[in-house]
Amino acid sequence: MIRPYSKNDIDPMKDEDFFRELGERIASLRQQTGLTQAELAERLGIRQQVVATYENATRRLPSSMTLPLCEIFGVTLDQLFGVSQSKAKPGRAPKLQRVFDEVSELPKSQQQRILGTVEDMLIAQRAKAS
Repeated sequence: MIRPYSKNDIDPMKDEDFFRELGERIASLRQQTGLTQAELAERLGIRQQVVATYENATRRLPSSMTLPLCEIFGVTLDQLFGVSQSKAKPGRAPKLQRVFDEVSELPKSQQQRILGTVEDMLIAQRAKAS
């Protein structure tokens, strides 16, 4: 059974820490996705300055922004809130992960063609680098 929160459960300091960490996560995810604050703001339909206030925790992120942010960054609410670790490899961009997830849903023959193309590109890139 879920017990209700009491007044003693609410700690304003924990709240401040939560929003500070959330802002840091938003900034990190935005950078991993390759977006500027202005680009993220445009996608959310808000001003760049507002994004900056969410990232530096001078303004609290409204709940109405959480799902759009998850969609833009390709993460779950748990990941946005720091509840669980991303299943993606460290450093892997959420967009790249989404593309590979979509490819994995295609028929095997199409997956193999895409994989072949990607492998050919990697071989060419390695040859160019050496």
